[in-house]
Amino acid sequence: MEEFDVNPCKNGGSFWFSTLDLEILWKTCVRSDWFLWVLEKGLYDKPDKLRKFACECVRRTPYGNKKSWSIIENQDIKNTVICTEQYLEGRCSKDDLKNSSIIALASNPSKYHFELFVPFVSDISMDSILVAKYVSWEMALSSGDLRKGLDYQADFIREIIDHDDMEKCALYIRNNQIKPPIAGVI
Repeated sequence: MEEFDVNPCKNGGSFWFSTLDLEILWKTCVRSDWFLWVLEKGLYDKPDKLRKFACECVRRTPYGNKKSWSIIENQDIKNTVICTEQYLEGRCSKDDLKNSSIIALASNPSKYHFELFVPFVSDISMDSILVAKYVSWEMALSSGDLRKGLDYQADFIREIIDHDDMEKCALYIRNNQIKPPIAGVI
């Protein structure tokens, strides 16, 4: 049997192997990147939900005492998120989505570095798990409190991704895993 490539980070691996009870892992996970690892390795196949998660990260990740959405000054960048949300709801065409993405990518971000990553939410040619990873990480990192940002985003995942889907991904990993990862693998 071929060995299944697990390789979570050291802390993620400690969390992952802390219990066999997937319900406890679901309820107590405080890092969106750990959830995204499970979805990626578990071959999650609902890209629209991952894009919705990325949009929620843009809108709701804490930034000081505000939410990130409220500090984005560039309306073109906001519009690409709005258009993506409308596309996911069937209220915006692919052409409109592509145009909003082009406009956002061509616009100059304001003073916030994370705005460079926001237009990725609308790039439907890009793998949705990568979009979710890049956007969520940049939003959390830019917030000034990475742990708090990832913690809030873990709640977004619990709101958007069905528990049963997460459990299927986790079971897929557990059923195909030969041995725990080497401690310290990042």
